[in-house]
Amino acid sequence: MLGITEFNDLYDKVFDETGAIKAVGRDCTKSLIEACEQFSDNVDFGNKSTGFMNVENIQLLKNMLQRV
Repeated sequence: MLGITEFNDLYDKVFDETGAIKAVGRDCTKSLIEACEQFSDNVDFGNKSTGFMNVENIQLLKNMLQRV
């Protein structure tokens, strides 16, 4: 299981400091979705097959983990 630091590293690869999505490949978004699911498996973070993200839920998880 990934720690919060590793999750933050993946998040920062996909999102910039304003929360906008960076121009990254699908492998990065797939990895981020998989990382999110390690913290909460009953939330829709996106499609691991396509890399299409549920941005709102990913950002909510990021904000939740910052409070920990």
